[in-house]
Amino acid sequence: PAACNRGASGIDGVVSTAVGYADGSGSPTTLLIGDLASLHDLNGFHTLHGRRADAPPFTAVVVNNNGGGIFSFLPVAKHGDEVGFDEFFGTPTEAFDFEAGAAAFGIGHRAASSYDGFVEAYGAAAAG
Repeated sequence: PAACNRGASGIDGVVSTAVGYADGSGSPTTLLIGDLASLHDLNGFHTLHGRRADAPPFTAVVVNNNGGGIFSFLPVAKHGDEVGFDEFFGTPTEAFDFEAGAAAFGIGHRAASSYDGFVEAYGAAAAG
């Protein structure tokens, strides 16, 4: 089954909702989430550390694309530096190290920079 969640601002609480879904449904669960949305609910990853031994597998796929630039679709974006677009609307995430974040929460991390690498990393993560 598929599930979806849209937080109060579209990205709030998505990680926590997915972990809750996995635990409540008892089904193996994969969360596909952007880097910025994952940072807005980063503490949700902490709930993965110390889950009960019989908890269903949970895999998060974080698309790390430096915030995705969603606000660049707003009309104000065409004014760029003139209105301080990057300062006020930019959502850079490159300063965050997802591997270090996973380590801080005591959970596994795998990175991939190619399709084949992703298939391998996802397969290993989903298998537990």
